Amino acid sequence: MAYGIPKYGQKAANFGLKDYAGLGIAGSFGIISAIMADMRQADDASALFVINKWVASGTQLLGVDYNLPLYGVVLGLMGVGAASVFYFQPVTMRGAYAQGFGILAALMTLMPSDLGVPLDAPDGYNDLEELPDVHTRLDGQANTDLVYAGGSSLGMGFTDMLQPAVYQPAQAQPKQSQRAAATTGYTVELVIKFPNGLKREMNTMMRAGTLRGRLHNPATKKTYNIFRSSGAVMHVHDGNSEIHISTTVPGTKENTVLWVRLEAAGYAIAVESFEAELGDNGAWAVDMKPSKVPLFVQRFGKSYWF
Repeated sequence: MAYGIPKYGQKAANFGLKDYAGLGIAGSFGIISAIMADMRQADDASALFVINKWVASGTQLLGVDYNLPLYGVVLGLMGVGAASVFYFQPVTMRGAYAQGFGILAALMTLMPSDLGVPLDAPDGYNDLEELPDVHTRLDGQANTDLVYAGGSSLGMGFTDMLQPAVYQPAQAQPKQSQRAAATTGYTVELVIKFPNGLKREMNTMMRAGTLRGRLHNPATKKTYNIFRSSGAVMHVHDGNSEIHISTTVPGTKENTVLWVRLEAAGYAIAVESFEAELGDNGAWAVDMKPSKVPLFVQRFGKSYWF
């Protein structure tokens, strides 16, 4: 049956090249609308990021050393929406738009979300009571920096809400949960520096999706959500200008390369790597660079391969 000939004997529609192009564009706009709705509603759990990750994995399997940025995935999905009109054969622009929107909406509903694995506690302690000297300054007085540990889930695919700790002198801390001395991975203190400070409180930005972070270990193919904790310890220093995160990334290889992606409103998205060895690796500093480009726009220029 030729394109545009409805079923049940209705009058055939005569389409030309301009009609095909118009229907294809309408289908593509339906795809874009579904993408915007998904990114707005699902936030960090958007299916678009998962699709980008799967595309990157596929290119690696084919031996192509190129991580497709997010805008490339969007263009590919728009192409699918434009081509789909030749299969479903809508006869109006409105129908083509609704068709494109529906196709991607169904695809994203079936797509599993990927929030990342929560960060573990550093080797040597499991809870806040076992922190070493972070509670006491050099002059012996109680530290006034904010310290976070653990937390309760906010649900809806957002990051965990971290509760502020009670400050006590370090020497008063009980140490009842010492781990075995054996090394279980790569212990590192991630130091995130914000020259202009955070725009709002850390918890507020995490809920709003304006503060995100992923840590990836290619050796185990595991991706961790930096701001979801199952024991990792976080300290906010110098007001809101630095965040220190102490954790141990599980692994057995003698050496590995850890990757981190950090997003914060008012700063450029940072993607950096760090060569880690089994055991204690000390501090890993990441300097965030101020930027006036909104995060929503920046994300389309980055590849979410982890």
